[in-house]
Amino acid sequence: MRERGSAMLTAVVAVMVLLLISGILFSLVNNQFKMQTTEEKALKAYYLADAGTTYGIAVMVNAVVDAVKKGNYTDTELTIKKLSPFGSAYRGEFEVTVSVSPNPNLNFNSNLDTDQVYNITATSEGYYPSKDDKNRILRKLKKEYAFKMSMDTP
Repeated sequence: MRERGSAMLTAVVAVMVLLLISGILFSLVNNQFKMQTTEEKALKAYYLADAGTTYGIAVMVNAVVDAVKKGNYTDTELTIKKLSPFGSAYRGEFEVTVSVSPNPNLNFNSNLDTDQVYNITATSEGYYPSKDDKNRILRKLKKEYAFKMSMDTP
């Protein structure tokens, strides 16, 4: 009779050990999944911020070119917000602030009859899944861009 009791005790201990090991493995897999998901969201937020700076620079270059051609250029700053910039199937948003000014290292000619160099600074915040989400991930990025506008181009 004593041997039967010890066999049952051994079986219960073995089951407990197996449950403990499976619990630990489940916990490790779950933590790994959470880290991977967070990394993926952070990467998406970074690319949203990168897209924001690129978009902001493109908008500002076009605005400067138009203003110079019309003869009414002034230093300016603007803020652009884009929800789901890659389409409604993808989440995320960016907010970019863009400023432009003539290059301070070169003599700026207010007559606009010679080539001019402009500095554009874009600072963007990429949010994933959205700015209003309490679990959002934010990445900030700043880019500077200089371009020369030739006055003899149409």
